[in-house]
Amino acid sequence: MEKIILHSDLNNFYASVECLDNPKIANLPVAVSGGEKNRKGVVLAKNMLAKKCGVKTGDTIYEARKKCSEIIFVEPRFDRYIEVSNLVKQVYYEYTNLIEPFGVDECWLDVGDSIKLFGSGENIASLIRKRVKEEIGITVSIGVSFNKVFAKLGSDMKKPDAITIIDKNNFREKVWPLPISELLYAGKATVKKLNRMNVFSIGDLAKANSYNIQKVLGKNGLMLQKYALGLDDEMVKDIDFKREVKSVGNGTTLPFDLTKIDDVKIVLMLLSESVSKRLREKGVYCENVGVEIKYSNFEVESKILKMENPSNCVDDIYSMAFKIFEKQWNYKPIRALSVRGGKICCKKSVQESIFEAEKKSLCSEKIDCMNEQIREKFGFNSIQRGIMLLNKDISKMDLTDQNTLQSIAFYKG
Repeated sequence: MEKIILHSDLNNFYASVECLDNPKIANLPVAVSGGEKNRKGVVLAKNMLAKKCGVKTGDTIYEARKKCSEIIFVEPRFDRYIEVSNLVKQVYYEYTNLIEPFGVDECWLDVGDSIKLFGSGENIASLIRKRVKEEIGITVSIGVSFNKVFAKLGSDMKKPDAITIIDKNNFREKVWPLPISELLYAGKATVKKLNRMNVFSIGDLAKANSYNIQKVLGKNGLMLQKYALGLDDEMVKDIDFKREVKSVGNGTTLPFDLTKIDDVKIVLMLLSESVSKRLREKGVYCENVGVEIKYSNFEVESKILKMENPSNCVDDIYSMAFKIFEKQWNYKPIRALSVRGGKICCKKSVQESIFEAEKKSLCSEKIDCMNEQIREKFGFNSIQRGIMLLNKDISKMDLTDQNTLQSIAFYKG
């Protein structure tokens, strides 16, 4: 049986929820952003009126206000967004149990087994679109196709409140003229490499020489070419499916620019503690550490280094993070920092060792667990490292609480 895949994208989701909950701002340009006072003022989502003024996801509050003087900024309420997202999923679940979330506001649905009950894929998409609008009060755009990649492309083609069909007869006409950047998983670096090969559209990629694509981009290039040709055969995962963890990271925008190395050390330590805690909670280790620096002029630098041994210990992660930072910092004022543990491996792959370095790491892991138990019982600031005394204002930030973070995962429109 041919797959019938829907990709459902809740339009301007965060901003739509805010306008739904507060009708007074529903007819005004609205943007959801971090707090202006703590400088986490980046636009996470905007409604259509703000979008018409040129406001984009990722704009600073200053940039957004310059484009639209009447814009209203609302701080995010992620718990509420998850609540509404779950209500929408309940609607999806009445048509299929094959529901794969792609962020809080997007889902793939495989409705191939549902057409005998509800009609064609287009008809099911129409039913969902109508019910979400009438029962929940927000709009959704849905792509209908024979694979996941084209279904997502379809949901992006018409917004808001629309349905787009991409089938085996029309995908060359609809998909191939699109720029390569529209293809799922084609990042900026990949697009640049393809452009240097005179591959600018999805059609160009489909028709390109496979050997040359593989030579430049490896197996990922062949995967993208497969997508361009409409040969994506990935199944929609069940709603309870949990993806394998590939990396764990946290980052934060600081309340003021960092210029002193001691202040940087404190923030890197706090972020390393956060990453370490989350790795331990998942029972995994990281084999490399990455650090990203965002300067006050919004220039970004990042670097990844491999660790000598996989670890989830605070000291190991911090040591590597600071080493990376020292190599890349150009002494400009720092607006934001992030630390990430990558190339995740499970506990079973870490062997016991007679060597002193690994014995020390195991000891550090036990100390980290003990510190965490103390904090859970007596509060985050009940036990701190000596470095925190260098700046008590910064050291008070509990970055192990994910709600305090301005995660890149939320920079979605």
